[in-house]
Amino acid sequence: LLDNDFEKPLFRLYPVLTEIQKSLVEAGCKRVGLCGSGSTLFGLGRPGRVGDLCQEFKKNGEMFSCRTLSRKAYRKAINKSGYLF
Repeated sequence: LLDNDFEKPLFRLYPVLTEIQKSLVEAGCKRVGLCGSGSTLFGLGRPGRVGDLCQEFKKNGEMFSCRTLSRKAYRKAINKSGYLF
């Protein structure tokens, strides 16, 4: 489900992607992958060192930590936002 055919060729062309991938794995991400055709990398893991890594990477680009929400928590958040009528 998380395979992306663009990963291998882009990681070969842009070694910095491999460096970022390695850093995310070392920070605790169990899976690091390419989103779409390469505008973004994602890392799946538990909170902790990943948040610290975000601060380090902000020097060279944009990176942020996020978490998944249950359906109930999502509905509560979206209702508070006013985006649903």
